[in-house]
Amino acid sequence: MPSVTNTTQQENETFPQQNFSPKPVNPLKTILLVLIGVILISSIACVAFWYGRNSQTPVVSEEDAEEATPSTEKAKEELPVATDETAGWKTYVYSDTQNELEFKYPEEWEFKQYEEFGDETGEFWYKSSPVMSFSYVDNPNDLSLEALDQTLKRYSDVEGWSTPGFYSKDNQLVNLLGGVAAYYQKELFCEPSVCQRYIIPQNGKVYTLQIFPRTDLIPNQIKIIDQILSTFKFL
Repeated sequence: MPSVTNTTQQENETFPQQNFSPKPVNPLKTILLVLIGVILISSIACVAFWYGRNSQTPVVSEEDAEEATPSTEKAKEELPVATDETAGWKTYVYSDTQNELEFKYPEEWEFKQYEEFGDETGEFWYKSSPVMSFSYVDNPNDLSLEALDQTLKRYSDVEGWSTPGFYSKDNQLVNLLGGVAAYYQKELFCEPSVCQRYIIPQNGKVYTLQIFPRTDLIPNQIKIIDQILSTFKFL
């Protein structure tokens, strides 16, 4: 049996031992690695500082916030307040068995009732001159304006009075601000002068607002008429 010593000796002879000594490190390579590390760390620090500075929400003091943001009350005070120019006007109310309506007219105007009809229709006067009238005719079958004219003409031929002439090919269908549909006639002859009319068919009646142009007395008459029409409504 071979001894352990002999076996070890044989292995050493077969595989000779090698001595490993560390190689010297290149100093330039070390310096280069250090510089790269410093540059990398500096870049990361700069990016982090820039991101942190731009992502922060600036802190505003309560006093600065009050100065920068106007209060709700101040904003409300600065908004223009719409004034109702018809607030002090008179209210005209007309009612019959079918309908009830109302509209406003200037306080300076005077309403004069048609005595011959014995109802609430009549004229509105300003400074001793009529500027607008309100009237109606019965239309129980709700005929069209053209058919109604033909019917009234048959009566006028017998009774000897002129027909209102509701229908015209030039009639303009308009919607008043209160949602009321009306037919507008721009120019027609009404004694004692040319006039304009708004014809309003409604539930067995045909109501008429007749406007007498008097810009010599009322320079802003067009505006006033528009305001009157804006208050016209059925109740």
